[in-house]
Amino acid sequence: MIKFLFIFVLSVVLLNAKYVTIFGSDALNEGNISIINNNLFVKDNVFVSAKSMIYNRNKKYILAKNKVYITYSDNSFVISKLATIYLDTKEMKLYPFFVFDSLSDGWISSIKAKKLNSKFNFTNVLASTCSINMPDWKIISSSGSYDRKDKWVTLYNPTFYIHNVPVAYLPYLGFSLEKTRRIGFLRPLFGYSVKEGFLYSQPFYIPFSPSSDLEIIPSIRTLRGKGIYSTYRFVDSNASKGRLKVGTFTDSKEYQDKFNLKNNKHYGIMFNYSHDHPFFDKDDFYLDVNYANDVDFFYLDSNNNSFKKGYFSNKTITSIANYIYKGDKNYFGIYNKYFIDTSKVSNSDTFQILPELQYHRYTDSYFFDKLISNVDLDIQNYYRVTGARYVKRSINVPLSYHFSFLKDYLQLNISEIFSGADLQDTANKTIANYNSLDTLADFYTNLSKEIFPSIYHNVDFHMTFFKNNKQHKSGSSEFIKPTQTQENVTFKLNQYIDAPNFSIKHNLSQTFYRDGKYSNLFNYLYAKYKNYYVSDNNQYSRALNRVYYNSATFGYDGGIFDIAWAHIYRYKSGRSYSIKTSLNTSKHHQVYAYYNYDYILKEVNSWYLGIKMNKKCWNYNIKFAQQKLPILTNSGASNIKQNTIYFEIEFNPIGGFEQSFMYKE
Repeated sequence: MIKFLFIFVLSVVLLNAKYVTIFGSDALNEGNISIINNNLFVKDNVFVSAKSMIYNRNKKYILAKNKVYITYSDNSFVISKLATIYLDTKEMKLYPFFVFDSLSDGWISSIKAKKLNSKFNFTNVLASTCSINMPDWKIISSSGSYDRKDKWVTLYNPTFYIHNVPVAYLPYLGFSLEKTRRIGFLRPLFGYSVKEGFLYSQPFYIPFSPSSDLEIIPSIRTLRGKGIYSTYRFVDSNASKGRLKVGTFTDSKEYQDKFNLKNNKHYGIMFNYSHDHPFFDKDDFYLDVNYANDVDFFYLDSNNNSFKKGYFSNKTITSIANYIYKGDKNYFGIYNKYFIDTSKVSNSDTFQILPELQYHRYTDSYFFDKLISNVDLDIQNYYRVTGARYVKRSINVPLSYHFSFLKDYLQLNISEIFSGADLQDTANKTIANYNSLDTLADFYTNLSKEIFPSIYHNVDFHMTFFKNNKQHKSGSSEFIKPTQTQENVTFKLNQYIDAPNFSIKHNLSQTFYRDGKYSNLFNYLYAKYKNYYVSDNNQYSRALNRVYYNSATFGYDGGIFDIAWAHIYRYKSGRSYSIKTSLNTSKHHQVYAYYNYDYILKEVNSWYLGIKMNKKCWNYNIKFAQQKLPILTNSGASNIKQNTIYFEIEFNPIGGFEQSFMYKE
């Protein structure tokens, strides 16, 4: 028996000629056994420390006991009380087992584990990314594995708990502790609608390479039908990327008959591609191609799990292809637009803009920076298969000269603006044209002063004269609709007061026309004192001798608590008020609400009440909402009240889901 009382260093040569080094404060040798205290074991950039280690030379294993701590170079570590490390096979046994990944804050605990190469297999598992002592959520499973190299966790028979309440059971669960793209199922999407039933969709994700991937997204709406969408994304250079989406959805015959739908199959394709600087260092290209047999294709996208109906408001599908060049002084653009009106049987008579050419000369100065000008030239080709075709040319050239008086206290900017357009058919026959020459004279001044220490006042006053010198118009067309503005003078007053805890912004403007008429008086005021603020946007009609529009808001924003009361009035249109508020009940929790009431109809327009929580390991948002939606019936315009329960939850890093329930549609 030999005992070393000095710093002990033991180098072990393995069969594969790699070295293992053990450091310790002292060691005790008994034949083929070495007992090392307060030690550090180093092998393949893996560091193992323990209160004591027993090294068996014959069987080539190390038994580490008491406060075993294993550190890897990728910021993950393992804690155990007893670890057996086999030096030749790289096998390891641990009792109990705890692994922590600092990049994701994920941890796994089990009563025992066995490691071979980079994979740990364990039984009786507890896992989470929340606090170790009292996790907000946790997963308990019978067995599982953790691949330290791939950062992938596999759990069998997992039961999901929120605090100590079991909420879900699965036969299998796999997730990653890092954000590396992997093949597999993504989080499901859920929804519910009275008309369309329960919505379920779960994308399947396939990463082909670091620069391309594919999502296959089957979906079902239990009262309507089923379909499948696929999205392929790619990056083909450092300055370009694209996306291709195709899909189809088939309605059941019962649903088609019930709502008298034209199509029971809805299919389409979408392709987006953008390329910055494809030919030069100042040009860009953008392509957005869309085709569908009807707009239901866009509505039935599985991502629309909240059943948003905005797609139905426009029956036209638009595709565009644009190329622009932005030089130092010149701008060139080539635009193409193709329209599909899904309400038509044929689009042969639908106008397409193929192409539109634009040239813009940036504003430049001449003669000691006093004279400035720019040019806009636009040519549009209105093409269609059947029917007349047209070419429209437009030009706009403003020329301005700047003067200053009274030691720069008074400024004058005079502009001559020439604009014109003409429309010709394919036989070069002029259908319509117009041109005008206008003068714009703007007198203005800007004054700033510190009226008190740290209190500044700024006044900006404009008096602008507009005169139409000449205007000519012949013919008529839906493509040329010039607006003839009467000669007028406009007064504008802008002023600002800024102080450490107080600020005011005020805008006032009105236009007077030559025939004695005048515009509404626009008056905007915003004032803020510490966390309190008030704003008022007002339009006064002198013709009616009354307020035409008013929007007033009073609010408080204190960080922890905020509330805003707003009142909106429109002459002969409506009058309503709303209240919006939120309260941070703790560092991570917030309660929020909104309420809108219509004075004229004596009913609630909309309201919602919600609660949300945001922590590093998980977050959720629950909202109850009601809104009034306009509809068109056989007897005229009407509305319905739509009630929605919205729920969203996310668990880091395993994912989550969002779901909307709609009822009483």
